[in-house]
Amino acid sequence: MNTETIKTMTPYERVMARMAGKPVDKIPNMNITMAFAAHFVGATYGEFCTDYKILVDSKIAVCEEFGVDIVSAISDPMREAHGLVQRL
Repeated sequence: MNTETIKTMTPYERVMARMAGKPVDKIPNMNITMAFAAHFVGATYGEFCTDYKILVDSKIAVCEEFGVDIVSAISDPMREAHGLVQRL
């Protein structure tokens, strides 16, 4: 890898460059934060999985606080099961 200084990248630039095998300013933080995110905002994991507002708010809060470079759009198979039961 080239040792010249790389400009500070946005999270999008960093992740896309890393996926393309190009140099990045730092290793992208792409942690999956499901249960941690729920705990971080004072919600239970069950609330996280069944309430999209808590899922979204907690994920964004963790990304902002800890410099996570992606917001993963995953939760848990419990989310799908809960949605199915609610429709029955």
